[in-house]
Amino acid sequence: MTGLSRCPFCHASVDFAAAAWVACAGCLARHHASCWEESRVCSSCGDPRPLATAEKGTRPRRPWGVAAGILIAVAAQAVGGAILGARITRCRAECHESCVDHTRVGAERISELELKVDGLLREACREAGLCRDRGAQFESNRSYDSQRIDANSQRIDRLDSAVHEMREASRKERSAAIDEGLRALCSLMEHRADTIEPAEMLAELSCDELSTAREGVLRGGIKSDDVADLARFAAAKKRGALTQDEFDRVKAVILAKR
Repeated sequence: MTGLSRCPFCHASVDFAAAAWVACAGCLARHHASCWEESRVCSSCGDPRPLATAEKGTRPRRPWGVAAGILIAVAAQAVGGAILGARITRCRAECHESCVDHTRVGAERISELELKVDGLLREACREAGLCRDRGAQFESNRSYDSQRIDANSQRIDRLDSAVHEMREASRKERSAAIDEGLRALCSLMEHRADTIEPAEMLAELSCDELSTAREGVLRGGIKSDDVADLARFAAAKKRGALTQDEFDRVKAVILAKR
């Protein structure tokens, strides 16, 4: 049985039984011997290394190196697969262990948070109870304060009424005193007093002093008795019982009461 292959240089068939041929040492491509002599390199991979030239009728055989390489590659692939499988298994175990650790840590963290939340809830309930107690105390104090305010308002009203009554009484008393002083002054100006004419008594007072006396009577500082005393001293001065200097001093004391 003969074998056929295609020469990569001339693309013609290589009949192993009828023609001499050359195999490439790099890729084992079969060339016609003449084609190899012409190109000097492998037309498939460019490797210049030829294997031994095979004569007519020689079937191609795989070199032992290629077979060994194939076996080594297969063995390496198997070993690599085993190593990769071992690494994958180890990674899975590590991932599982890490997940378990993280799950445990997460569970512990959740437990801690639940304890904190429970503590906060208890604290909030306690604060709410205190707020309710304070609210009730505030309502009680507000009611008490309202009662005190009402009592103070009533007391203020009573004080205002008493002050008003006192002011009214004082005003009435002052009005009565002013009216009495005015009547006495008018009586002295219109009638005789201690045998002195009003004109004679008034002659002893200047216009400013007369205005001062009237102002004092209106203010309530000079009473009707003071006006009568002033008239008596004027009469005494008229009779010569008082000197002008003495009468001026007495007059100044009386008018100073305004």
